[in-house]
Amino acid sequence: MQYDLTKPNTGRTFDYWLGGSHNFEIDRQFADHIAQQWPFIRDQVLGERKRIQDFVQKFYDQGMRAIVDFGSGLPTCNNTHIAAHKIDPKIRVVYCDIDPITVAYGHEILEGQPNVLFLQGDASKPLAILDAPETRALLENNRLVGFNFLSLAHMLTDQQLGEAWRTLYDWAMPGSSMAVSVPAKEWETNPYMNRLVQSYRQVNLFSYYRSPAEFEKLYAPWKLTPEGILACNPSEIPDGDKTKTVRITYVMTLYKE
Repeated sequence: MQYDLTKPNTGRTFDYWLGGSHNFEIDRQFADHIAQQWPFIRDQVLGERKRIQDFVQKFYDQGMRAIVDFGSGLPTCNNTHIAAHKIDPKIRVVYCDIDPITVAYGHEILEGQPNVLFLQGDASKPLAILDAPETRALLENNRLVGFNFLSLAHMLTDQQLGEAWRTLYDWAMPGSSMAVSVPAKEWETNPYMNRLVQSYRQVNLFSYYRSPAEFEKLYAPWKLTPEGILACNPSEIPDGDKTKTVRITYVMTLYKE
């Protein structure tokens, strides 16, 4: 396919941070610009990819043999299907991303690979993905599913997020789980961190940052696992003449009884 190489692409930018080869100069320039403002970005992205591997293993240990990954980005660099098929090549993986360029490129990357497909879709309307003929055929109507909802919730309003998570809950069988990671509220409130937020807004990426207490109002009827909402990726950032440790990301696992 033909690519518009005058604009960076989010999927390709993350691929570059992850050390992949599926990116172009415009993506690398944008990624390096972001890294100048937030030197921790590569470690943060690598940590998120490691979490995918951890969540996939948990899904498998709990009996799930199907995964639907919303807002997945490119299927490279140990993304969900790669992590899953290292455990069991029979695990079925459905990728979903709203960006048509990422999806088209993903089709090229995945061509001929079994037990995985990539659909374009909006995570705020997950039923369009779950009920797609391709999804039904791949999953064979299996609704004991692990959902990846990673680095995505902050892209949706409260209403969109609550409705999407309720749709997933209603569709899934008991025993299903959802892995969630979200940027911390500090991205909105801390001036040093908010510089990166403003850079994303320059390419029309807008976010809604929430505290753990705010998330607790949104995820019902899903249940939160006993470990709760965990702060991770602590980083030392400038604070006047000193530095201070800030929370970067929250992680939680939700499940349906």
